Amino acid sequence: MREACIRRRDRHDDRLGKRNQTNERKDDGRTCPQGGRCAARRSLAARRLHEWRHAPSHSVAHMQKRLNLPCVDNDVYLRQITSSIDTMEDAVDPFDDVDARDQPSDQEVGDPDVTQPTAHVDGVALSTKSKSSFPLAISCRALWDLWFFGDGATQAPLRTIRVKDLGSADERRRLNAFKVMKALTTVALQTSLVASEGAIELLERAASMALFDTAFDAFVAHCGPHCPLTGESLYSKATIWAMHALLLLPTSKLPFPNTDSRTMWRLWFKGDAATRGTPYRRYDNWEIDCRHRVATKRVMVALTQVAVESLKPPPPAPEAVLESMADDALMRLYDYVFPTF
Repeated sequence: MREACIRRRDRHDDRLGKRNQTNERKDDGRTCPQGGRCAARRSLAARRLHEWRHAPSHSVAHMQKRLNLPCVDNDVYLRQITSSIDTMEDAVDPFDDVDARDQPSDQEVGDPDVTQPTAHVDGVALSTKSKSSFPLAISCRALWDLWFFGDGATQAPLRTIRVKDLGSADERRRLNAFKVMKALTTVALQTSLVASEGAIELLERAASMALFDTAFDAFVAHCGPHCPLTGESLYSKATIWAMHALLLLPTSKLPFPNTDSRTMWRLWFKGDAATRGTPYRRYDNWEIDCRHRVATKRVMVALTQVAVESLKPPPPAPEAVLESMADDALMRLYDYVFPTF
């Protein structure tokens, strides 16, 4: 390879020399008042440009000496690079096209031998582990159970796993699971099986699973007579049907009301008939151009923080506690914290 580079450089130098000779014959004094000096200057400039773009070996050695760098044998260096590439190619199986992120890890999420620090966002304990995994081959019924309750003491509910804690493959799985759960909860609300999404989270496990059975039957009926799903079907198979069901459901968006903070405090945690009892903080079918919704949310979050700090001791799920309060107690709490706010 080095000999080929040298021969290519020599041929380039020969062509450059012939070109300079031609220029010198053109500039023999008839067109340039200074005789052959213009040709010499052009030849020097061309040589310097060539050496700048293609540094010869002696220039590299000179710079290494000036910079007090160890001299590098290009042939030896090239052989080392080639050997490293060959070693890497031998270590990789070209027929192994399985994404490593899809393989089950040795460490399951929520391993009891590993301390799982938690943070609380919106009143729900969130896992702060750097990377989590999302289950793949589970049924829709098992997904409902894990989504709201987790698997007991070792894993938090799946709805609390943050997207940034998942790998790319797990992000896709969570998105598919979210579509299925969104379709089921929407059907449950549309058929008046439950008052709000927040009410589902407050149900006991037995009542929640009974709600799943009824909501899933309504979901299958909504998908049409050709839907082959059952509660034991994999949730990955139900994703397409969930998207189909969401497209068929009413999608009329509501304008976000612009009202005073006291009225909004009750709507924020209780909802109204327009949202079918879903608290405003959970409802997501608002018109896009509701600009004052952002400002309202900022005020409500600040008021909620002050209210949580006033509760002794602070509950582990403050938003859920506020949703479960009676209307009178909720408004008394607002009257207590608003002057502080």
